[in-house]
Amino acid sequence: MRILAGTNNVHKILEFKSILQDSGTMIVSPPELGISLPDIPEDGSTFEENAGIKALGFAKFAKMTVIADDSGLEIDALGGAPGIHSARYAGTNEKRIERVLREIEEKCQVKKSNSQHRTSNIEHRSESINQRSKIKNADDRRPFDYVQGGLMTDNRTARFVCVVALAEPGKVIATFRGEVRGRLGYEARGAGGFGYDPIFIPDGYEKTFAELGGEIKDKISHRANALKKLEKYLKGGKIS
Repeated sequence: MRILAGTNNVHKILEFKSILQDSGTMIVSPPELGISLPDIPEDGSTFEENAGIKALGFAKFAKMTVIADDSGLEIDALGGAPGIHSARYAGTNEKRIERVLREIEEKCQVKKSNSQHRTSNIEHRSESINQRSKIKNADDRRPFDYVQGGLMTDNRTARFVCVVALAEPGKVIATFRGEVRGRLGYEARGAGGFGYDPIFIPDGYEKTFAELGGEIKDKISHRANALKKLEKYLKGGKIS
């Protein structure tokens, strides 16, 4: 069975082919069919909705079974942004990375400023009550997460999310979600990968996705996790 990789992104096509090479299906790219996929408006509110919208649109256009994905970076310090807007956060990969790093730094500075102000107020009130013992008690009462929960520290935790949708003309057959947690570096590092890979350091590693290389990334990435679930589904003979 042939399944179209529903993307014009060369990097994604290579990931689809590499990870699904033992799925029992043939993943074909748009160039191999002599076509270029049209732009599909991604107006859903979740990764699942956007992946389904794209897969349905491409399946209708190509008149065959398609896999398409929607993925993005969710940064804890930014309340989950850029999320589903990751690919449209700026005009280029470099600009998107610059914006993310700048917004994290701005958020960190605001939190540090607020925490320093709160610390000053606490100590001032403590001194007015008791010049010696109350100061110590006030320090003891200070919540642990006040220092460790992102106020005094530089919170750079994040996760990559990917949802792959499998569709035929007129119907989304199934969706598969994958995630990988990590943290963001302070600058872009590495020449591999694409998107936010140069600043994302997956848990358990000290290198960015762009530095780790395709072999490792294909084993641990959000897209790999989603595609492995799809592979299991395909091997189960759920579609023919």
